[in-house]
Amino acid sequence: MIIFGNQLVEKGSEKYNILLKRSRETLKRHREKEKIEKEIQVKLKKLANNLDTLKNMNEKIFTTYPNAKEQFADQRFINLKAEVDSSELNKCIKGIYGLLFRNYR
Repeated sequence: MIIFGNQLVEKGSEKYNILLKRSRETLKRHREKEKIEKEIQVKLKKLANNLDTLKNMNEKIFTTYPNAKEQFADQRFINLKAEVDSSELNKCIKGIYGLLFRNYR
């Protein structure tokens, strides 16, 4: 007899096999969830780094062209932001949604 959770079952019995299978499935789901959470954190860090890069570029442009070229700086920042938003952000968001809903299909 083996204590399985809060139940006393005989090893090799049908109930033991059912409880063992259920335990393995739960552990598998837990590990998949942790893996997905790690992947999401990596993608969010990548997004944060991209935003920091955009802010730094924006500050450089404004310090380099303080008076005469503000319009150029605004347009350049908008263009850079649009490039990053359209490529990296969409890829990351699609990846995150894919990871989140992969297990629910």
